[in-house]
Amino acid sequence: MAPTLRLSDEGKYLIDQARIKKGWTQTSLTWRKEAEKFLKQQGVITSYASGSTLKRFQNGTGIRTEVFQSFCGAVGVDWTTTIRTDDASESSSAIPKLESQSLDSLRQNPFEGVPSVDGFYGRVNELRQLQEWLEDSYRLLIIYGFGGIGKTQLIAKILRENNEQRFARRLWQKFSYTLSLENLLVDLILRLLPDTNSLPKNQEELISKLLKELQKEKTLIILDEKNLDDESHLDESYSVGYKRYCAFLKQLSIENHQSCIVITTQRKPTDVTAVARNSVKTLDLKGLDIEAGFQLLKGNNLRFDEQTGRELVQRYSGNPLCLQLVSSTIRDIFHGNVRDFLSGNSLVAPDSIRETIERLIKRLSPDKKDILRCLASISTPVSIDALKQELPHISSSQVIEAIITLQHSSLLEKESEEDHFLFTLQPMVMKLVRQNLMY
Repeated sequence: MAPTLRLSDEGKYLIDQARIKKGWTQTSLTWRKEAEKFLKQQGVITSYASGSTLKRFQNGTGIRTEVFQSFCGAVGVDWTTTIRTDDASESSSAIPKLESQSLDSLRQNPFEGVPSVDGFYGRVNELRQLQEWLEDSYRLLIIYGFGGIGKTQLIAKILRENNEQRFARRLWQKFSYTLSLENLLVDLILRLLPDTNSLPKNQEELISKLLKELQKEKTLIILDEKNLDDESHLDESYSVGYKRYCAFLKQLSIENHQSCIVITTQRKPTDVTAVARNSVKTLDLKGLDIEAGFQLLKGNNLRFDEQTGRELVQRYSGNPLCLQLVSSTIRDIFHGNVRDFLSGNSLVAPDSIRETIERLIKRLSPDKKDILRCLASISTPVSIDALKQELPHISSSQVIEAIITLQHSSLLEKESEEDHFLFTLQPMVMKLVRQNLMY
């Protein structure tokens, strides 16, 4: 009997979202035609991609491995992120040989999946710090910060410039807290062991198998959080997935191995550094400094003097993505003149950043939204004690817990004043809090 694969619950969601983006119905003839093209390339009978098979595929019923892969490929989804892990372990022949991800390719092509670093500016201190941590053999490095702040570019810059020859194997892996941890583990193991004939059936055994590989040979794994372009992280799956990933990262930091995992994430994993302080380092990535901001603006052919350039960089808190996107607006609408753009006293929030902030705000509990409202109305940095006075209906412990959560979600900025910290919102967050929560 030919080996079969089935969609996991997370896989059904991924396939459905990809199908909707393409504008296809569940019974789309175009979907089947695209799948047939894939099957022809594999020398498989195209009639296998029938309407009834497509229906069974979407319902989670087992179908032939090649047809399963063709339906996934037609909508642009990596099939390895959609399968039920028990299927992979029950049928060794259901796991194809990933020739493009052989051990030789992992050693000889360390840039597989690593994005380019064109338009990278500044970050001298951050690059030096990360390089030192990699050399000091920490097991887990966490780079967290606001969307578009440059987390992915930073670690990509290190890989492309230094190549990290101390690591025998180097993997770049996209991930999302909304996707099954089991699927991520399967993907990593298949890439490290392309000739494997079977996989464990549960999460604990998968983690154990991965740890053995991390112990056996010095490996660098980059887990780069995907940009969430839908609202899937607003539901319970995000919260549940986030907790599972935090537990997984905690285990990686505690267990003895010679490898290093670097994770880029907007939300800082909780409790990891507390239990493994000697094996974990975290970098709270902030915006570009003024000099690097000027270089970015010049690279976008904008016209500005020191005062207007400084104002533009500060208005967007040195966020590289925001500055890149608004530079395009300034070129197209204001002929590259920064002063003309600033004269309207406008703060243009790029769509991708605005949507990210709005989704984060929407997910917050009422007490956290109250704190955001308070900070947005005060406008200037305030202490925790001042917040407590402004919000008497929220207990002291709730205020502190909310501040921690908001800071870990990169929604707050922290400033030091003498012997205490002050908290505020960066300009774009403040604008969108006012638009979404106050008016």
